Amino acid sequence: MNLGGNILASMLLAIVLTAAAGPQTAPAISSTEARKAIEAGYSEWAKARTALDINAIEKILAPDFYYQLPDRKLTRQEFIDRVHSAQTARFDASVLTVEPRGNDWSVLISAKVEVKTNDKDGKTSKGYTIVVARDGWRKLNDNLWTLLSSEPLGRQQWQERPPIANWDAINGTVIALSPQLMANSAKRQDTCSGAPSGVERATPHEVDR
Repeated sequence: MNLGGNILASMLLAIVLTAAAGPQTAPAISSTEARKAIEAGYSEWAKARTALDINAIEKILAPDFYYQLPDRKLTRQEFIDRVHSAQTARFDASVLTVEPRGNDWSVLISAKVEVKTNDKDGKTSKGYTIVVARDGWRKLNDNLWTLLSSEPLGRQQWQERPPIANWDAINGTVIALSPQLMANSAKRQDTCSGAPSGVERATPHEVDR
């Protein structure tokens, strides 16, 4: 009996089994590559939201996706159910920061959102929102990314066109508040950590994503 050979074979088998059972890590990717892919993800998200394409929305959201509100956390299905409540006419996200978190990515965005609503008489009106949010993204393979979570840090709404420069500009534009809004904002103390001056804390009554 070759005891040494049996011991060596057992050790090699143990190494192989351990490697197979261990956690699978995503391939290395640079922040620049991640930003480009995530920006493309938001473009697909905008198309899905404005078309109210639930199939596309479900494909983008991770199975354990959650939407963090100040007082509670919405599950993936609760979030999808709320998507039906309003007709999104525009969702235009600008990616501000992209930071690695293990194999995932933490992303800070600002988004311009326009929503159409109809009153009981059938009259259509439009609401405007700017939202700042922290999202989580994960790369599944070379061509597929999934949205893990979203937490609105702050938002502000208007019933008429917002006093924000370049509101109609497409994503990537730096947001500039008008002097009047900045003056009014300076008088109000923000309680939302991380939210820029003049952007109010999100409430649980509405989902702008």
